[in-house]
Amino acid sequence: MFSKNITVNFNRQGEAWPAINTMYLFFNAAIQGNMRFVDAMTTMKPIHKPDGSTRQWYERATGAQKVAAGMAGFSGMLTLLNLAMSGVDEEDGELWYNKMSEYDKQRNMIICYGPGRDDFLKIPLPYGYGLFNNAGLALAEVSTGNRSMDEAMLYLGTTAFTSFSPISFGGEIDNPGTFVTRSLLPTTLKPFAEMAENRTYFGSQITGEQLPYGTPVPSSELQYRSPEQVQKFFRWMNEATGGSQFKSGWADFNPDYTYYMFEYLIGGSGDFVLSTGEQARNLFEMSKRAAEGMEGAKSLSDIAAGLQSGFGEEGEVKINYSDVPIVKKVYGEASPFYDIDNFKRQSTEIEQLYREIKEDVIVQDPGRYKGVQQLHKDYLEANKTLQALRKSLREAREIDDYIERQNRITDLYEAQRRVMARWNRRYKELRGQD
Repeated sequence: MFSKNITVNFNRQGEAWPAINTMYLFFNAAIQGNMRFVDAMTTMKPIHKPDGSTRQWYERATGAQKVAAGMAGFSGMLTLLNLAMSGVDEEDGELWYNKMSEYDKQRNMIICYGPGRDDFLKIPLPYGYGLFNNAGLALAEVSTGNRSMDEAMLYLGTTAFTSFSPISFGGEIDNPGTFVTRSLLPTTLKPFAEMAENRTYFGSQITGEQLPYGTPVPSSELQYRSPEQVQKFFRWMNEATGGSQFKSGWADFNPDYTYYMFEYLIGGSGDFVLSTGEQARNLFEMSKRAAEGMEGAKSLSDIAAGLQSGFGEEGEVKINYSDVPIVKKVYGEASPFYDIDNFKRQSTEIEQLYREIKEDVIVQDPGRYKGVQQLHKDYLEANKTLQALRKSLREAREIDDYIERQNRITDLYEAQRRVMARWNRRYKELRGQD
């Protein structure tokens, strides 16, 4: 009995448990965990000691309460160290630390381990007790100017709610209405709400979105989550039905949503298998190139050159460690969607303000049009560059060599992010938000 009740007793349930647990997975376990947390945090030691003397107020704190307070203090100091250790993105002058996703910060203890890097280590936090870690983190970020007080209150409120709610409230709050809606839905309906919003539980995009400029591209050109062969098939189907890379045919579909549903259904075990298969293919392609390089080798130097061609800097696949099974649980990197989302939001604002100027609908508000005309000009130049990169991306998908194709696509996605980050920096400079 002691063993069964030390954590979660799955035999303990109320009359409504069968109905509720079919709608929200692990609802019963979450309730029991919350009750244990409340007991640990609210139960004090007796006022009187066994010898009859009276305890001081601080002596009545239990071990769990002392650990919780220690977590907050340690997290605050660790956050200050992370801010000092974090490198700066040269494109926009922003700390890589600030580009980490809110999901990673809420659910993990973050450890930055070197300047000039956009990656970090993370240690998963226990549910409930992670709130104290996040309190120290928020206090440190506010005190250093890396988060406003309003943002910190929203961050802590969201953390507290997601930590103790038996209903899974996940993702970042871009729109409070959609956040609450997708969270209250039963577990089986959540992926449909996420697809409608084009946001995963972790806050990243499910598929590509139309850029806020130019003519919309076919749906099959926005896919990137689904496997490579699936993407090729749907592009071929679009072209076979009268479409092209610029125009939609009558059978123009984006398979990313279907593949996301597939990933949702197979869960963590399926993700482990798929990720392992992907990395195995990377290793196979590198080994294949190395074998081709060593073919006909007559000396140790020839063998070394062959190995270098497969596993050296030119022959290896640029692996994203956040996609490697097991490793991704303790390894993280700055989210590229930080720059993309800022670019979309801020460019939309500039386009609207520029239109006010152009249409002579001037609003008397000091600083409202500061830097707008120059930013609009820079925005048009950034758009030209992004269009050229998108063209290069289409061409890169046709490269026959697997390693060269994957590395080229990775480089082009990073180039797009850098263009957006540079414009974001100009926005801060000209709008006086440095």
